[in-house]
Amino acid sequence: NNARPVKHTFCAVVIAISAILAFVGSFQFVVASSSAVQKEEIAIATIDNYGDATLSNKNNLDASKETEANYISTKFEVSGKVQGVSFRRYTQAKATELGLMGWCRNTPRGTVEGEYEYEEIEGGAVAASSFQRWLCNVGSPKSRIDECKFEEKEVVSDRPSFDEFVIIR
Repeated sequence: NNARPVKHTFCAVVIAISAILAFVGSFQFVVASSSAVQKEEIAIATIDNYGDATLSNKNNLDASKETEANYISTKFEVSGKVQGVSFRRYTQAKATELGLMGWCRNTPRGTVEGEYEYEEIEGGAVAASSFQRWLCNVGSPKSRIDECKFEEKEVVSDRPSFDEFVIIR
């Protein structure tokens, strides 16, 4: 059976690419053997900025496009040295890169708070998880992150509440 070696080879390739390109950015590529293409058994692999890989069957992705999307809203607050270090600008850039919509602003408490929405599909959840890790561990180059708080709401609607990710001044 040829499927088993292809599967193992793919896993090794994903691990190698993940390790080498962990900080390049998220990207997708198609994975298929010649016999799989004939049967339309194609998979889409997504690797995010942290090297986390997810594999989705093309047929499952096509089916999810036919269903109505739901959007999840998450509020966040980040404390530490996050004001006066371009934290909001970097946060906006990261959210936009990941396809998230929402807002962020400085607070009188010296923190940065905000809210973002993502589509309740596999790619949206991966983007939200990557964004949370980025907020808690990376931030702007001169920031120091002491604490991150997240409050996820249930499904907020079948349409996004925001058109883009903005900084509120």
